[in-house]
Amino acid sequence: MPTDVLSIRREMLRRGPVEFGRIVPITSLTTTTVVASSHASGTVSAEKYINKHLWRGEAASAVDQWRICTNFAASTGTFTHAGANYSDTTATDEELEILEHEPYLYQEAINITLARIKRRYEVILP
Repeated sequence: MPTDVLSIRREMLRRGPVEFGRIVPITSLTTTTVVASSHASGTVSAEKYINKHLWRGEAASAVDQWRICTNFAASTGTFTHAGANYSDTTATDEELEILEHEPYLYQEAINITLARIKRRYEVILP
């Protein structure tokens, strides 16, 4: 398994409980919205996603990675975000992480776990 933080966080979200967050494929992007047609159910209240953290790990620029959801349109699966407009609106094979907690908490949890399992092996040659 790859040990880069993005891969580990995504695997944690796939395997972990839904309280960690979820991953959805991005259908399209604009400067202020992210569309995930897999969430276009028409039955979910916008309140479910408002104030969730939207993380684009594969964004071309670090400034385009993190936004806060301000609205969700269940009929189209459109997440509207607060903050600066996206400068990178190309979403080829990107996934959106909808996180329950601030992204740095996931990074810290992964770093702490990796530090605890790291081992140093020494071989003494005769």
